[in-house]
Amino acid sequence: MMKPINKVSLGDVRTMIVVLMVTTMVLGLGYAGSAVRLDDQLTIHLADDHMITMRVAWMMHATGQPYFNAGEAVAANTSLFWPILLSSGYKVWSLLQWPLVLFWLSITMTVAAAWIAATMFDGLARFAVLIAVLLSPSLAAYGASGWEHIPQMLCVTAGLTLFLRNQSRRLRLDVAAFGLLCLAFLFRPDSAPIVFGGWLILVASHVRTRPVAVVVVSLLALILPAAYLLLMFHYYGDFVPNTYYLKGAGGSELPRGFRYLTMPLFSGPIPVLLGGATVILLLRKVEARVLSVLAILWMQIAFVAFTGGDVFPNGRFLLVILPVVTGLFVLAISGGTGPGHPRNRAWVGMVLTVAAAWYPWVPVLEWRLSGWPAARAENAVAEDREAAHARLMTYLGARLTPNDGSIGLHNLGMGYYLPEFHITDFLGKAEPHIARLPAGRGAKGHNKWDYDYAFDTYDIAAAPFPEKEFAALSDPAPALRQWEFNWVFGRKLLADPDYVYLNPEALGIGQTDWGLFVRADLVDRFAR
Repeated sequence: MMKPINKVSLGDVRTMIVVLMVTTMVLGLGYAGSAVRLDDQLTIHLADDHMITMRVAWMMHATGQPYFNAGEAVAANTSLFWPILLSSGYKVWSLLQWPLVLFWLSITMTVAAAWIAATMFDGLARFAVLIAVLLSPSLAAYGASGWEHIPQMLCVTAGLTLFLRNQSRRLRLDVAAFGLLCLAFLFRPDSAPIVFGGWLILVASHVRTRPVAVVVVSLLALILPAAYLLLMFHYYGDFVPNTYYLKGAGGSELPRGFRYLTMPLFSGPIPVLLGGATVILLLRKVEARVLSVLAILWMQIAFVAFTGGDVFPNGRFLLVILPVVTGLFVLAISGGTGPGHPRNRAWVGMVLTVAAAWYPWVPVLEWRLSGWPAARAENAVAEDREAAHARLMTYLGARLTPNDGSIGLHNLGMGYYLPEFHITDFLGKAEPHIARLPAGRGAKGHNKWDYDYAFDTYDIAAAPFPEKEFAALSDPAPALRQWEFNWVFGRKLLADPDYVYLNPEALGIGQTDWGLFVRADLVDRFAR
């Protein structure tokens, strides 16, 4: 039987608070591998792509416009509302403090989403869901990232779980569930398939008995997409972000998306868990709401496949449905027909075992307490790539001024630490001309470049280059690999007398990841 919505007891609230506090602290220490001290302040370099969003948020705070570069009307990130919401954090915290705060908020939201999904069950099954979700490769990789996928996941989990547990089909609970799904759109517009599925549940359940209420709720739900389109056009003069042209415009993405779903390294455990849950649940009579939610989850899977999947591993684009999928998988293998008490506790125990077995294979959760945080900040080494990003940018900011020229980047999130500088995006996420070029070889989002255009258009003072790629520049032809742009870029600047390459040793800033191409007239500023 499904575990229905009952009056929440004080004991449940206390348990939830304890779980949130303890789990957040434990995971926070495990995720703290990206901690670094800059300008005598402790901060966290979140995922590179999210640092792009953070720079947009800073620009929104500083200029009132959600742009990556001040005055350049380019939608460099997929989410419009998330950086606008994040911009309010800079009213309280500094440029370096806010990522650290968001780091803890992100973990808290992650734990909350796992707990909400787990409330579909009691006892051992509840903790099976909680542990399986929190130790999954997907959340191990992204649970502390601060990406908009995290609040999106929280809203979707809360909405779908409420739909599942509303056995009595009470209108106000279904409206609340639908409203939570609509909020997910606030964080990422690719929540649209889930929102549409939730609307279908609302209509099917109540249109005959409460038609006026359904119409009113449906009209109110249109406010968010209408606001999204109006604000997109207001800020950018376009209804879609620049990433649409960079990654999705032109040609069918379905073959690439299908390959994405069949590669667990990239899609994570979600397709396998959902497929297994679907097969098992369809073989026995289950509650109608369970079938409806399964259909919604497959709609989201189909949408991700249709848009070509993702270049990031561990199912970043499927993260939004992970907690609910895990809950339904536990439901399936436990022999139940709806969330509630499992019938087969042996299978639930197996889920606990499998979840625990994932832990040693998740490098993001490795304990690095011996060097956290101060020692890591003083001696960033090759495996500390995030720390090296941050240190190199602060090093540049101490030796150059915005009047010296633009900073050219491939890892665009590094630009977060130089908010006063113009940043040239070599790969097109914040550069509309490059984003609209035909795709070349390489991973999606990293297969378009035009270095002649970039250097002719922008006065580039310096550009980081990965030291591990430098030896390959002597090869007469690039290897067939994802990051061909590094070879093209490096060869161009090595042949350009206006630029000089400084390796990590020459920079002398205690990191081994990054060298630097510097304009020849500025080299003296980098003398050790």
